[in-house]
Amino acid sequence: MTRKPLSVRELLCNPLPDRRVSKPSFAADGNGKDSAIDVRPKKSARINAPGLSGPRDKGSEPTATVPNYGAVIGEVLDGSTVGLIILDVDAKVVWVNRALERYFGLAKDSLIGKNYRKVIERHYRGIVEDSRQLAHRLTATLAEGSLAEPFECHVLPGGPRRERWLEHRSQAIQTGVFAGGRIEHFTDISDRKKMEEAGRRLNAQLQQAQKMEAIGILAGGVAHDFNNLLQAISGYTQLLLMNKPADHPDVDMLNAIERASGRAGSLTHQLLAFSRRVKSRLQPTNLNILIRLVKKILDRTLPKMIHIRLALAENLSEIAADDVQIEQVLMNLALNARQAMPDGGQLTFATRNVFVDLAGCAAHPDLPTGEYVHLSVTDTGSGMDDKIRQHIFEPFYSTRGVGEGSGLGLSMVYGIVKNHGGSIECASDEGRGTEFSMYFPVRAAGTSAGAQRTDEKGDLLGGDETVLIVDDDPALVTLGQQVLELYGYHALTAESGEAALAAYRAHGECIDLVVLDLNMPGMGGEKCLTEMVRLKPGIKLILTSGYPPDGDLCETIAAAGCEFIGKPYPLNALLRKVRDVLNRRPPL
Repeated sequence: MTRKPLSVRELLCNPLPDRRVSKPSFAADGNGKDSAIDVRPKKSARINAPGLSGPRDKGSEPTATVPNYGAVIGEVLDGSTVGLIILDVDAKVVWVNRALERYFGLAKDSLIGKNYRKVIERHYRGIVEDSRQLAHRLTATLAEGSLAEPFECHVLPGGPRRERWLEHRSQAIQTGVFAGGRIEHFTDISDRKKMEEAGRRLNAQLQQAQKMEAIGILAGGVAHDFNNLLQAISGYTQLLLMNKPADHPDVDMLNAIERASGRAGSLTHQLLAFSRRVKSRLQPTNLNILIRLVKKILDRTLPKMIHIRLALAENLSEIAADDVQIEQVLMNLALNARQAMPDGGQLTFATRNVFVDLAGCAAHPDLPTGEYVHLSVTDTGSGMDDKIRQHIFEPFYSTRGVGEGSGLGLSMVYGIVKNHGGSIECASDEGRGTEFSMYFPVRAAGTSAGAQRTDEKGDLLGGDETVLIVDDDPALVTLGQQVLELYGYHALTAESGEAALAAYRAHGECIDLVVLDLNMPGMGGEKCLTEMVRLKPGIKLILTSGYPPDGDLCETIAAAGCEFIGKPYPLNALLRKVRDVLNRRPPL
């Protein structure tokens, strides 16, 4: 007949069976002898303790019976947060505490008396993520006679069981009734694993930010140099068109070259947007209004099987934004969603006011604490795996076929959001869709936004004034000289800041206007600008660059009263700018 399993109270409190454990003893001469040590508790164990009542012998001081410490220990073990299993010498389960039941979602009655190897094989399957590995490790510990090396296991959620991480340790029982058995420990380390995961995620975010920053610097440099090349290609093409009649056989080919250079210019613009070198013209903006405007466009352009849903918060805070650039963000994300939903689906735009506290900063390390407007764009498309998701914001990265996209759409979105002081993240599951989550800082009360400027259009007018053209690219210097002289101007040239200052000192009185490139080796355009303004306050200047001006340079340009034209520019735009600046009255 099978003996009823002992409770923890019985295990620890009741007199032990008549079992002796062989243990070497040593005589005075040092020779060891085997002797049996009785491990049973003494029946009449008493202690003298003042103030305690107990049985009293005649003529003796009061004595107290030893308290039932076993019961206390039993309750402590059963209430421990460490899951415990006690095995006998045959690896049968003799006791399980409540924590172990809770961790694995197993009832004590289903484990007591069972061989632990069978428990591992049958009961842990489907509970632990890698049950085979767990079974191998646990089985190996049973053959060891010492404390086993700890290892971790991932318990999956299900029924009363919640997801958690446990650390397993196994310890041999050396003495007592169950000598030769083992105690299995399972410690909940879920909080530690969460902290480790948060640390890894934060480190990955920082590494990604550093990588994107480095790529941005590289992309911006490539775009600048490419814009200089495009300026020469486009400029000389336009110059040839100016000198040929409309019916000339070369006109069609020249126009084709001009269109190709225009498309190339749009690509460099996207690269500059990614590198955050495109100046944003900020003004108070309500994202809800922009989203509704973009929805009207999308309703006419997206396939009818794609349903657009709006979940816009009432009383949405204003942000300081460039409306045109934010519209580009919304359109690019919508077009990206369309590619992910060829058979239709739902595209959702959602907004809400949020406050990012210190805990939020841990999740979004690129955001300071404060008030933000949260914008999410979600689709129900095919989604993507983590490997693809990690690269989607990189320039020229695309999962489409050759010739189906430049791979710059999402990189431009990234650059625009970052340029607005915001943050963008992407979450995606294969087969479940993708969500782009963006944070834009709320516009501080009382701050003003930059006013937008539009190019003035008018008749191209020549003149007879003297213009100094400064650029380190000889092709662009020659191009500028030829087009200006074609319209009657006198053109002087310089290919460095040092040469420009020398020419200005020699002919400054007769120079009416300076067209100055900002990005040159040596002295550089910005220092040359400062020196020219110092030599002649109120000097008329047009600055050019493959980079848009930003930060302190914008303030320098505004203080000097300069105009700016970005490369590549149409020659007629340069001519209009020259004429407008020359016609401007000098300040009183």
